[in-house]
Amino acid sequence: MKILMPARLINLEDLQPTDTLRESSQSYLQTLTYEEIEKRHGLPQVWKTDIGLLISDGNQRAADAYKKGLKEIRVDFQTDDIPDYFLDYLNLVISEAELLRKQGIHSPKDLWQA
Repeated sequence: MKILMPARLINLEDLQPTDTLRESSQSYLQTLTYEEIEKRHGLPQVWKTDIGLLISDGNQRAADAYKKGLKEIRVDFQTDDIPDYFLDYLNLVISEAELLRKQGIHSPKDLWQA
């Protein structure tokens, strides 16, 4: 079940990735403009948490946007109370973000340097 969230323009530097890059995904995304990516795959989902703005879905899209020189992207942004059935999922997202931070990955641009 996907929760619809309000769209918001976010600076890529402020987003904490929660996944590393996959070569197959990046090869595919690089063949599309960012507008085509939005149309086909929707907006990345971002959650505001105590450790920052976490990308829960759209890590590959955010990294591709950075590679294409974009400074900001539109995202589905969640700040409201988190439904109970999402807490386990969000805890997993938080733990993945913390693992990447320990590796020095703090924004989508860092994914390209990892």
